[in-house]
Amino acid sequence: MAEYVKKILVFDELAGGYRVRDKKVSGILKIEKSLGRASAEIMITNLDRKKAESVECVLYVGGGYYSAVSDGVKFSVPLRDARQHDDAACLLAAVEGKERAPFAFASNCDRPSADDLAARLGGSVSAAATQYEDFIRRTDDYFGGRLDIGEIRKASAEKFAPVTKLGEIKTGDGGFFAEAAPILEKILKTYPPCDELSAAVKDSFWVRVPFRREKFFAVGVVEKNGRPAYVAYAVPGGRKNAPDDESFSFLPVKNREEGFWVIYQDIRTGACALP
Repeated sequence: MAEYVKKILVFDELAGGYRVRDKKVSGILKIEKSLGRASAEIMITNLDRKKAESVECVLYVGGGYYSAVSDGVKFSVPLRDARQHDDAACLLAAVEGKERAPFAFASNCDRPSADDLAARLGGSVSAAATQYEDFIRRTDDYFGGRLDIGEIRKASAEKFAPVTKLGEIKTGDGGFFAEAAPILEKILKTYPPCDELSAAVKDSFWVRVPFRREKFFAVGVVEKNGRPAYVAYAVPGGRKNAPDDESFSFLPVKNREEGFWVIYQDIRTGACALP
């Protein structure tokens, strides 16, 4: 008797920029073998087709790789074979010219990963969408296309420029603070306050600077006798996860084991200091 195989995997969304309104992209990967013939059927739900010329899939089944491009959200891929114990994985990507943007992944195994399958896509793979880009893609129809991702990217880069410049300052004849003061002022007025650090360090004011999506570090100014004395930088972390730099000191905030690793910079000389 010929072996009958049926596997069903559910797609998880990788990037939110291709949703219909605010519903996550999902779908089903069905692998089936009957009467000696094997195939994979892909059904995608909540994909906004206005944002993709077509869909490319890269499929892994039992050690074999397959690829296909479809203009629809339901299509089949012929397989050489399929067995009950086979591992399977599938990556879906939106096709826009020569660009490929992965948006969903299904798997019942550890390898290959989504990145492994992305390397087999037929075009160049675009970077994962930022939070701003996802928001703009989801709301493009509502705003009538008036928002420009390129302009927002440029504005975002300009917003972070002062932080970069602050790290590049070298002590000149007028001292570190003479050059750092206007840049620091812009940083402190641009970003939201970090109240937990301002409360933990006497006579100080801190702001949260976003870094790599949901992560952040903090920049602050610490006063002494009513005048700025230190520029400070803080990274959230645990007491046991010490940086490989003795200039940092641990400041507990949430409890004895959780807080920030902090480094202080003398406002006159720019040198590391321990207040």
